[in-house]
Amino acid sequence: MTGGSLILLLIQADHVAAQKLRLALERGGRQRHELVQVASLAAAAKTLGQRDIDLVLFDPRIGETESTRHELRRLKDLASAPVVLLVGDEEEAGARTLLDSGAADDAIGRDAAPADLWRAIRLNAERERLERALGGARREIAALQRRFLALMESGSDGVLVLADDGTVLECNGRAAEMLERAPEALIGQRFEELLSAGEVTLLRPAGAALSLRVTLLETEWLGRRARVARLHDLGPERLRERALLLARQDAERANQMKSRFLANMSHELRTPLNSILGFSEMIVSGVFGPIGQKRYGDYAGYIHESATHLLNLISDLLDVSKAEAGRFGLAEAPFPLAKTIEAAQQAVAGKAEECRLSLEVSGAPVEDLVLYGDERRIRQVLVNLLSNAVKFTPGGGRVVLSPQLLPSGDLDLVVADDGIGMAPNQIEDAFEAYIQVANSEIRKEQQGSGLGLAVSRMLVEMHDGWMDLKSQPGCGTRVTVRIPAERVSRPHKTPIIKLARNSSVA
Repeated sequence: MTGGSLILLLIQADHVAAQKLRLALERGGRQRHELVQVASLAAAAKTLGQRDIDLVLFDPRIGETESTRHELRRLKDLASAPVVLLVGDEEEAGARTLLDSGAADDAIGRDAAPADLWRAIRLNAERERLERALGGARREIAALQRRFLALMESGSDGVLVLADDGTVLECNGRAAEMLERAPEALIGQRFEELLSAGEVTLLRPAGAALSLRVTLLETEWLGRRARVARLHDLGPERLRERALLLARQDAERANQMKSRFLANMSHELRTPLNSILGFSEMIVSGVFGPIGQKRYGDYAGYIHESATHLLNLISDLLDVSKAEAGRFGLAEAPFPLAKTIEAAQQAVAGKAEECRLSLEVSGAPVEDLVLYGDERRIRQVLVNLLSNAVKFTPGGGRVVLSPQLLPSGDLDLVVADDGIGMAPNQIEDAFEAYIQVANSEIRKEQQGSGLGLAVSRMLVEMHDGWMDLKSQPGCGTRVTVRIPAERVSRPHKTPIIKLARNSSVA
């Protein structure tokens, strides 16, 4: 499908019949379409090699032979599109042969009403789309399972996939070796002791004690809730000799696991959250008509607001986990500062209006200023700072974003408010990830993840800049973002040339 238009390939040697079908399609539906006619299967194969086709219409009067069935099956595989037969009463037997052989997917009367013809076309096109999506999902699941099983076998530790009651659903060879059982005999055994993380002692079948360190990760396995238990053989002597070393390694592994888990789960959660946001917004706006009960619309609005908050939280978590894993990068390019400031202001304007706040942009003219950096990340910094200012400023207050170009060429982006402020000894805590500054004036619904300022400072420092925060209780807060001069330019000046760090010019 191209631009919402169905591309139909008609294999029909009779031009009069083809014209009749063309007119029927034009009368029968509002779906935009393009009908491409060819007179033979060979010509159809050539066409399929040149362009994408959504559905093939085939008139069996061309000839129903074993060769036809073979060529039609090959054509279907080549097209990866459904094949619909156009038949009359006299061709029903031949059509049935083609359908039974798998050379065609459906059949409709050649003289069917235009609406019925379009219904068959849409149903087959949609079925093909769904089958492709389902096949892709199945392949992805199978690939993930293969990767997981490969990872299980690649380590030196034992790995068990456990049901909620401790029943073993899957294991690697190392786990079977540690527990002195064959892998196939281990499946179905119950180990309730392994459902809790920490140090566990088990008895092997021969009676010997096995000391293990168990770490757990919640997951799903073949559609059911499960836990992945990682079994590390401590051994009495190693436990005594390497107690301090293992404690440090456990902490490092836990941190790495957390970072990987956050990065992976953040990506997985975005897809359903985007669906929730999209559909709840459609319900609130009444795209398909008014809602019977106003309360349902209010509930959809609450869903949309909560999903938006959760999506922002996931984005912050993903940024932090990427940075901790050393996989965070910037997509740098020159961009106009004015548009970025306008976009950031618009992103929080609705919340500011809801809270009865004045949201202003003042300061040096920036219409001709160009920055070199990651525009999306600079916009994220401004949105974070403006959102914080709006969140902690009482109704009737004022939030101002002021760009200031310094004589040195550096650029300051200042966000100031007259909100509740914070004590000097709380300022450093405000920049720490996962830490929320305690303040009795902060309502529960205003509290966030404690990541906004930490992520913002990280992004500013990645742009070779710095961030400063000044605040006093009851006197508001002023945050300054300094962008170095080498990242700031005007169109009439020498274009920005950003050198890699530690590079030199001869």
